[in-house]
Amino acid sequence: MSAQKRLNCLIVVGLLFACTINGQWLKTTIPVGDYPCDIAWNSTNNKVYCANVFSDTVTVIDGATNSVIKTIPVGDGPCAFAYNPIQNRVYVANYYGSSISVIRDSMIGIEEEAGYKKQESKNTLTVTPNPCYAATRIRYGLAKPGAVSIKVYNTAGQCVKTLVSAKQNPGIYELNWQGTDNLNRRLSPGIYFLEMEAGDYRSKSRIVLLQD
Repeated sequence: MSAQKRLNCLIVVGLLFACTINGQWLKTTIPVGDYPCDIAWNSTNNKVYCANVFSDTVTVIDGATNSVIKTIPVGDGPCAFAYNPIQNRVYVANYYGSSISVIRDSMIGIEEEAGYKKQESKNTLTVTPNPCYAATRIRYGLAKPGAVSIKVYNTAGQCVKTLVSAKQNPGIYELNWQGTDNLNRRLSPGIYFLEMEAGDYRSKSRIVLLQD
């Protein structure tokens, strides 16, 4: 079984709501993001939050209907929650991003994605999906103008792909990496490292490239 198929199984098992009525099992499978690892329940408005590690998102689910309300992009590698019932806020720990995203919710819907908006005012770097097959999307943000470098390295520390090497203005940028080297040759499956440098900012993310 491939790694991607194993992830799909985890999605099914990770969010499987079941109950018994007259001895019969009723099951509802809710599709979410890649590698769901933690859930939290908001008792104020009966919503469930699911952290999707490899998608860098949080899926918001209606607890009454078991349907997806919204998918919120957060930091790199969301893995745990804390719920503040006083302010009705959900705190998301982003393992690889070394950050916390704050979600403010209400009875009628998502009002503010506070942590995510604050991150966009700083230099940021996220990769999704990860692990990936043919391509992955790289999203990065710049707080101020300057020289930007984004490169892919193998485990031996060799630069195999230069994705960005230019001066850019502040803003949010996206690009796709097709899993190729500087000569557009397909790289071997394995672990690679994406490194971004912008002024004093430096960030590194691990990318797992899977076999087609």
